[in-house]
Amino acid sequence: MKKIYTLLFSVVTLGLQAQSLTTANFPGNTIVGFDTDPALVASFDIVNNSANAIDVRVTKTDLNVVAGTDNVFCWGGNCFPPGTITYPLTVSLGPGQQTNNIDRFIGDYYPNNIAGTSTIRYCFYDDNNSMDQTCVDITYDALFTSVANQLKLSSYLGGSTFISRKKMNSFNYRLVDAKNATINLVNMLGNTVKTYNVSSQQGVVLMNAGDLKSGVYFMTLNVNGKRVANKKVIVE
Repeated sequence: MKKIYTLLFSVVTLGLQAQSLTTANFPGNTIVGFDTDPALVASFDIVNNSANAIDVRVTKTDLNVVAGTDNVFCWGGNCFPPGTITYPLTVSLGPGQQTNNIDRFIGDYYPNNIAGTSTIRYCFYDDNNSMDQTCVDITYDALFTSVANQLKLSSYLGGSTFISRKKMNSFNYRLVDAKNATINLVNMLGNTVKTYNVSSQQGVVLMNAGDLKSGVYFMTLNVNGKRVANKKVIVE
Protein backbone atom coordinates (compact mmCIF):
# COMPACT_ATOMS: atom_id res chain seq x y z
CA MET A 1 0.00 0.00 0.00
CA LYS A 2 2.85 2.39 0.82
CA LYS A 3 4.31 1.88 -2.66
CA ILE A 4 0.95 2.74 -4.25
CA TYR A 5 0.77 6.01 -2.34
CA THR A 6 4.29 6.85 -3.44
CA LEU A 7 3.41 6.18 -7.06
CA LEU A 8 0.28 8.33 -6.91
CA PHE A 9 2.23 11.18 -5.31
CA SER A 10 4.84 10.99 -8.06
CA VAL A 11 2.20 11.17 -10.80
CA VAL A 12 0.55 14.23 -9.26
CA THR A 13 3.91 15.94 -8.78
CA LEU A 14 4.93 15.33 -12.38
CA GLY A 15 1.60 16.72 -13.55
CA LEU A 16 2.15 19.90 -11.56
CA GLN A 17 5.69 20.29 -12.78
CA ALA A 18 4.57 19.91 -16.39
CA GLN A 19 2.50 23.11 -16.22
CA SER A 20 5.16 25.75 -16.69
CA LEU A 21 2.80 28.56 -17.71
CA THR A 22 0.29 30.41 -15.55
CA THR A 23 -1.77 33.58 -15.86
CA ALA A 24 -1.23 36.90 -14.06
CA ASN A 25 -3.45 40.00 -13.76
CA PHE A 26 -6.35 37.79 -14.78
CA PRO A 27 -9.62 39.78 -15.13
CA GLY A 28 -11.90 36.85 -14.30
CA ASN A 29 -13.69 34.31 -16.46
CA THR A 30 -16.61 36.58 -17.40
CA ILE A 31 -16.42 39.89 -19.29
CA VAL A 32 -19.71 41.82 -19.22
CA GLY A 33 -20.75 44.59 -21.60
CA PHE A 34 -23.53 45.65 -23.95
CA ASP A 35 -24.48 44.46 -27.41
CA THR A 36 -23.79 48.00 -28.65
CA ASP A 37 -20.23 48.09 -27.28
CA PRO A 38 -17.54 48.17 -30.00
CA ALA A 39 -15.75 45.33 -28.21
CA LEU A 40 -15.62 43.35 -24.98
CA VAL A 41 -11.96 42.92 -24.00
CA ALA A 42 -10.13 40.34 -21.88
CA SER A 43 -6.48 41.19 -21.28
CA PHE A 44 -3.95 39.44 -19.03
CA ASP A 45 -0.34 38.26 -18.75
CA ILE A 46 1.36 34.88 -19.00
CA VAL A 47 4.17 33.83 -16.66
CA ASN A 48 6.89 31.25 -17.30
CA ASN A 49 7.35 29.48 -13.96
CA SER A 50 9.93 27.01 -15.24
CA ALA A 51 13.73 27.13 -15.08
CA ASN A 52 14.00 27.15 -18.87
CA ALA A 53 13.19 29.65 -21.61
CA ILE A 54 9.92 28.89 -23.41
CA ASP A 55 8.55 30.00 -26.78
CA VAL A 56 4.87 30.42 -26.00
CA ARG A 57 2.18 29.91 -28.65
CA VAL A 58 -1.55 30.55 -28.35
CA THR A 59 -4.53 28.72 -29.81
CA LYS A 60 -8.23 29.40 -29.37
CA THR A 61 -11.36 27.28 -29.49
CA ASP A 62 -14.87 28.71 -29.90
CA LEU A 63 -16.79 26.65 -27.35
CA ASN A 64 -20.12 28.42 -27.76
CA VAL A 65 -20.27 31.58 -29.86
CA VAL A 66 -23.34 33.61 -30.82
CA ALA A 67 -23.93 33.65 -34.58
CA GLY A 68 -23.13 36.97 -36.23
CA THR A 69 -20.47 38.00 -33.69
CA ASP A 70 -16.71 38.12 -34.29
CA ASN A 71 -13.66 37.62 -32.13
CA VAL A 72 -9.90 38.02 -32.50
CA PHE A 73 -6.91 37.75 -30.20
CA CYS A 74 -3.55 39.50 -29.98
CA TRP A 75 -0.24 38.10 -28.76
CA GLY A 76 3.24 39.55 -28.78
CA GLY A 77 1.96 42.93 -29.97
CA ASN A 78 0.39 41.47 -33.13
CA CYS A 79 -3.23 40.77 -33.99
CA PHE A 80 -4.77 38.65 -36.69
CA PRO A 81 -8.26 38.75 -38.27
CA PRO A 82 -11.24 36.60 -37.24
CA GLY A 83 -10.84 32.97 -38.22
CA THR A 84 -7.28 32.64 -36.89
CA ILE A 85 -7.23 29.58 -34.64
CA THR A 86 -3.53 29.12 -33.85
CA TYR A 87 -1.35 32.18 -33.53
CA PRO A 88 1.47 32.05 -36.15
CA LEU A 89 3.97 33.78 -33.86
CA THR A 90 5.42 32.93 -30.44
CA VAL A 91 6.51 35.03 -27.48
CA SER A 92 9.80 34.04 -25.85
CA LEU A 93 9.73 34.09 -22.05
CA GLY A 94 12.83 33.48 -19.97
CA PRO A 95 12.78 31.61 -16.63
CA GLY A 96 10.38 33.39 -14.28
CA GLN A 97 9.60 36.05 -16.92
CA GLN A 98 6.16 37.61 -17.44
CA THR A 99 4.77 39.22 -20.57
CA ASN A 100 4.96 43.02 -20.72
CA ASN A 101 2.36 45.58 -21.77
CA ILE A 102 3.09 45.02 -25.46
CA ASP A 103 3.41 41.23 -25.45
CA ARG A 104 0.48 40.48 -23.13
CA PHE A 105 -2.56 38.58 -24.34
CA ILE A 106 -5.65 40.48 -25.53
CA GLY A 107 -8.92 38.79 -26.47
CA ASP A 108 -11.45 40.97 -28.31
CA TYR A 109 -15.09 40.00 -28.74
CA TYR A 110 -17.27 42.04 -31.12
CA PRO A 111 -21.02 41.74 -30.31
CA ASN A 112 -21.99 43.53 -33.55
CA ASN A 113 -25.23 44.70 -31.89
CA ILE A 114 -26.21 41.11 -31.06
CA ALA A 115 -26.97 40.29 -27.43
CA GLY A 116 -25.95 36.93 -26.00
CA THR A 117 -23.27 34.96 -24.20
CA SER A 118 -20.24 33.44 -25.95
CA THR A 119 -17.49 31.31 -24.40
CA ILE A 120 -14.02 31.01 -25.92
CA ARG A 121 -11.10 28.87 -24.72
CA TYR A 122 -7.54 30.17 -25.02
CA CYS A 123 -4.62 27.78 -24.53
CA PHE A 124 -1.00 28.82 -24.03
CA TYR A 125 1.66 26.18 -24.56
CA ASP A 126 5.36 25.49 -25.01
CA ASP A 127 5.97 25.48 -28.76
CA ASN A 128 8.38 22.55 -28.29
CA ASN A 129 6.03 20.62 -26.01
CA SER A 130 2.33 21.16 -26.64
CA MET A 131 1.47 19.00 -23.60
CA ASP A 132 2.94 21.71 -21.36
CA GLN A 133 0.03 24.13 -21.48
CA THR A 134 -2.48 26.14 -19.51
CA CYS A 135 -5.99 26.99 -20.75
CA VAL A 136 -8.60 29.52 -19.68
CA ASP A 137 -12.24 29.82 -20.67
CA ILE A 138 -13.54 33.38 -21.09
CA THR A 139 -17.27 34.09 -21.28
CA TYR A 140 -18.23 37.32 -23.03
CA ASP A 141 -21.70 38.43 -21.92
CA ALA A 142 -23.17 41.11 -24.20
CA LEU A 143 -26.30 42.45 -22.53
CA PHE A 144 -29.21 43.76 -24.58
CA THR A 145 -29.58 47.54 -24.76
CA SER A 146 -31.96 49.26 -27.15
CA VAL A 147 -30.54 51.99 -29.36
CA ALA A 148 -32.85 54.52 -27.69
CA ASN A 149 -31.51 53.67 -24.24
CA GLN A 150 -27.90 53.58 -25.42
CA LEU A 151 -28.25 57.09 -26.81
CA LYS A 152 -29.06 58.31 -23.29
CA LEU A 153 -26.28 56.40 -21.55
CA SER A 154 -22.94 57.68 -22.75
CA SER A 155 -20.78 59.12 -25.44
CA TYR A 156 -19.84 56.56 -28.07
CA LEU A 157 -17.00 55.79 -30.48
CA GLY A 158 -17.58 53.12 -33.10
CA GLY A 159 -16.33 51.87 -36.43
CA SER A 160 -14.25 49.02 -37.78
CA THR A 161 -11.56 47.45 -35.63
CA PHE A 162 -9.40 46.77 -38.68
CA ILE A 163 -7.93 49.79 -40.47
CA SER A 164 -6.73 49.57 -44.05
CA ARG A 165 -3.82 51.65 -45.30
CA LYS A 166 -5.18 51.38 -48.86
CA LYS A 167 -8.55 53.11 -48.42
CA MET A 168 -10.39 55.65 -46.29
CA ASN A 169 -11.63 54.38 -42.93
CA SER A 170 -14.72 55.72 -41.17
CA PHE A 171 -15.47 56.02 -37.46
CA ASN A 172 -18.80 57.12 -36.06
CA TYR A 173 -19.13 58.97 -32.78
CA ARG A 174 -21.78 60.41 -30.48
CA LEU A 175 -21.37 63.11 -27.81
CA VAL A 176 -23.53 63.31 -24.69
CA ASP A 177 -23.69 66.63 -22.84
CA ALA A 178 -20.80 67.99 -24.87
CA LYS A 179 -20.34 70.12 -27.99
CA ASN A 180 -16.60 70.01 -28.56
CA ALA A 181 -14.29 67.02 -28.39
CA THR A 182 -11.27 65.38 -30.00
CA ILE A 183 -10.70 61.90 -31.35
CA ASN A 184 -7.08 60.82 -30.99
CA LEU A 185 -5.22 57.88 -32.47
CA VAL A 186 -2.54 56.69 -30.04
CA ASN A 187 0.21 54.16 -30.70
CA MET A 188 1.43 51.45 -28.29
CA LEU A 189 4.07 53.83 -26.91
CA GLY A 190 1.39 56.28 -25.84
CA ASN A 191 2.16 58.84 -28.54
CA THR A 192 -0.72 60.58 -30.31
CA VAL A 193 -0.24 60.17 -34.07
CA LYS A 194 -3.51 61.66 -35.34
CA THR A 195 -6.04 64.11 -33.87
CA TYR A 196 -9.51 65.02 -35.14
CA ASN A 197 -11.59 67.89 -33.72
CA VAL A 198 -15.35 67.24 -33.65
CA SER A 199 -18.08 69.70 -32.73
CA SER A 200 -21.40 68.15 -33.77
CA GLN A 201 -23.38 65.90 -31.43
CA GLN A 202 -22.82 62.94 -33.70
CA GLY A 203 -21.12 62.27 -36.99
CA VAL A 204 -18.44 60.37 -38.89
CA VAL A 205 -14.67 60.92 -38.99
CA LEU A 206 -12.73 59.75 -42.06
CA MET A 207 -9.16 58.56 -41.63
CA ASN A 208 -6.42 58.07 -44.21
CA ALA A 209 -4.05 55.50 -42.69
CA GLY A 210 -1.58 55.37 -45.57
CA ASP A 211 1.14 56.98 -43.44
CA LEU A 212 0.78 54.57 -40.52
CA LYS A 213 2.78 51.46 -39.71
CA SER A 214 1.03 48.13 -39.23
CA GLY A 215 0.23 47.31 -35.63
CA VAL A 216 -2.06 47.96 -32.69
CA TYR A 217 -3.35 51.45 -31.86
CA PHE A 218 -5.98 52.97 -29.60
CA MET A 219 -8.63 55.49 -30.60
CA THR A 220 -9.91 57.72 -27.80
CA LEU A 221 -12.82 60.12 -27.61
CA ASN A 222 -11.88 63.00 -25.32
CA VAL A 223 -14.13 65.70 -23.87
CA ASN A 224 -12.52 68.58 -21.93
CA GLY A 225 -9.29 66.61 -21.76
CA LYS A 226 -11.02 63.57 -20.24
CA ARG A 227 -11.30 60.24 -22.05
CA VAL A 228 -14.96 59.22 -22.29
CA ALA A 229 -14.70 56.36 -24.81
CA ASN A 230 -11.98 54.30 -26.44
CA LYS A 231 -11.40 51.32 -28.67
CA LYS A 232 -8.47 49.28 -29.91
CA VAL A 233 -7.83 49.28 -33.65
CA ILE A 234 -5.46 47.28 -35.83
CA VAL A 235 -3.75 48.82 -38.83
CA GLU A 236 -3.25 46.17 -41.52
